[in-house]
Amino acid sequence: MSQNENNQNNVSPKNKAPDLKNERRGAFAAILLSGVIITVFVVYYLILGEESRKKNSLQLVIAIFRQGDRSPLKWETYPNDLYAPMSEGTWPDGLGQLTNAGKLKSYEFGRRFRKRYSKFLPITYNSSLVLVQSTETDRTQMTASAFLAGAFPPNGKQIWNNDLQWIPIPIHSIPPDQDNILRVTKPCPAYDAEFEKAKNETEKQMLIKYETFFSYISNHTGLEIKHLSDVENIFNSLTIQQRNHLTLPSWVKVKNYMGLMENIVLEWLVTYSKTDFMKKLRSGKLIGEIVRVMRDKMDGRLNPDRKMFAYFSHEQTLIDFLHTLGMKNLFKPSYGASAFVELHKIKEEYYVKIMYTKTYDIPDILSLEMESQTSFLPTLEDFIISTENYVPKNWDKECQLK
Repeated sequence: MSQNENNQNNVSPKNKAPDLKNERRGAFAAILLSGVIITVFVVYYLILGEESRKKNSLQLVIAIFRQGDRSPLKWETYPNDLYAPMSEGTWPDGLGQLTNAGKLKSYEFGRRFRKRYSKFLPITYNSSLVLVQSTETDRTQMTASAFLAGAFPPNGKQIWNNDLQWIPIPIHSIPPDQDNILRVTKPCPAYDAEFEKAKNETEKQMLIKYETFFSYISNHTGLEIKHLSDVENIFNSLTIQQRNHLTLPSWVKVKNYMGLMENIVLEWLVTYSKTDFMKKLRSGKLIGEIVRVMRDKMDGRLNPDRKMFAYFSHEQTLIDFLHTLGMKNLFKPSYGASAFVELHKIKEEYYVKIMYTKTYDIPDILSLEMESQTSFLPTLEDFIISTENYVPKNWDKECQLK
């Protein structure tokens, strides 16, 4: 044994004590520093929250909704469907329509929305303060109508029938061949080409990854799974049956196959905004419009000087929007899911707060955490900078429309 090794082995406990004390001091300092950072973080948000409550910092709210519960679409069936053919007798309002549950829950969601923003929105509906836009489908427009009935019941001179607590509120829509904001059904050749590549790549990977499971689904449904949209349609059909208290087929109950299908469908739907270029063409116009109205509000140029913008659309709209914003832990929006963008003014600075609900079935409203932001409450300028690459300067030109 070397002399150095012998000396090291013969170090007395007294000589080790200073090192141990130093280690303890270092650990204590690290814990103390972590505590200080957490305290500063909490105090920062408490101050902002208190400032918000004192001065009613909210300046503008922009809400994006998925429509409420609907009946199945005509292609959402399969040969061994227990409830096929899906006749209008089963669904009295027809296929693809808002169900009674969808009407009621949308109405109740409107009432909760009114309660949440009772100190911000006027008691009496005024068209110069609220703008509502919907895609041109029955179910989204009916969702908007039911929601607005709950959020804006008639008040004072607006009451026109003592037996009916309701007033008609205008819902604006864009023809499908011109819609590049919500459902994005306006033709876009450049996007179509990019999507085809993304679709083929995603399907190739997932058809291999889930080959055994897809074979299992095919055997029980009688529908050969050739595309991920086949899984989406089967999942939607089963979800609607489940939400309408119909007995699901036994093959679904063997394991948590509904959960597995939901994850697969989410991965498929994310494909629509897979690349930055696709995000720009899918959600860029909507984000650009949100930025525009917030900026105009900040500069005092918003005319009319509205307090609320409401958009009623589909699950794909929400997925594309949240995916483009870089949402962590992206989810598949259930019926009545929504996203809220709030503009706040705190100590002469403007902040953006983004929240979401996974469904209108529960009242929880959660703060959105974005990968591009280090704060739950970025300044408006930081939000604009983080999204500017997704806002097209000329949508038609980038779509290669003539």
